[in-house]
Amino acid sequence: MSQTAAPPCFRVPGKTFLLGEYAVLTGLPAVVATLGPRFGIVPSAGTATGGFTPGSPAGRLLEAAFASGPPPVPDYLFEDPYVGAGGFGASTAQFALLYHALAADRDWDRRWQMVWKKYRTLTSGSSGIAPSGADLAAQLLGGVTLFQNKGNESPAARDLWPLFDFSCALVFSATGIDGRKTATHGHLGAIKRSGIEELSGRLEIPLVDGITAIEAGDAGRLGKALTAYAGVLADAGFEHPGARDDRLFFMSQPDVLGAKGSGALLSDSIVVVIKPRSSRRAGLAAAAASRGLRLVADGITLESGIT
Repeated sequence: MSQTAAPPCFRVPGKTFLLGEYAVLTGLPAVVATLGPRFGIVPSAGTATGGFTPGSPAGRLLEAAFASGPPPVPDYLFEDPYVGAGGFGASTAQFALLYHALAADRDWDRRWQMVWKKYRTLTSGSSGIAPSGADLAAQLLGGVTLFQNKGNESPAARDLWPLFDFSCALVFSATGIDGRKTATHGHLGAIKRSGIEELSGRLEIPLVDGITAIEAGDAGRLGKALTAYAGVLADAGFEHPGARDDRLFFMSQPDVLGAKGSGALLSDSIVVVIKPRSSRRAGLAAAAASRGLRLVADGITLESGIT
């Protein structure tokens, strides 16, 4: 992108699904927590690609923005603090950051619903299932987002952060383990909507129970809901074997109230709810590290949306 002034810097948080993978594709809600450290887009001396892969959501946004001709060499660069630990929203972060950087010179609406709609337009194809964009909405808004889109392309979002003490939720990255990462876009393109719609009926009970637990500030109930949600996906063949082993390991540990993988096939990360004020956090993190899991969040802290 050739400009007289360098593009502004923007930052956006990482994310992890607490509840709602797959179910959100059928119009049910999802709960997505945002995490630090934050992704960024910064002025650059000029790079060949700017870090945006052609065909990715951000790459498609570049193509759409410069539809009248090839885009000049970009003068911005994507910063990923989670390199080597995928599944924390790099793809949606790229899209959100690039949208805001390009909007600085264009008459683009920066309201989160408009960014989300552009994302949906560019990622919805003729085959497979389009991503929900729930993670994108959460990263734009920050906090812990309750997201829902019932199919009318008018999404709603509400922040659950003030209702629950999320310091009892630990997040571990699993994608440093060989063979663990499942590419979300490819995975969604290979599954049938009819199967997901049938599955959503079974996911709704633990999903609603988990949301109710957050609203009530009940850590024990939330832990049970997370475990039950993962169990439904496991029974349907939507849990990576490694994620299942990790979940069962955590459930065998003292003070653990519940555990669930996150992302496609629940394979990207593991969310673990422990008893509030537990003294076993350090020991649990050490035991997880021996399995190749890296602690990303020792309690989910408040993160703002895009800045």
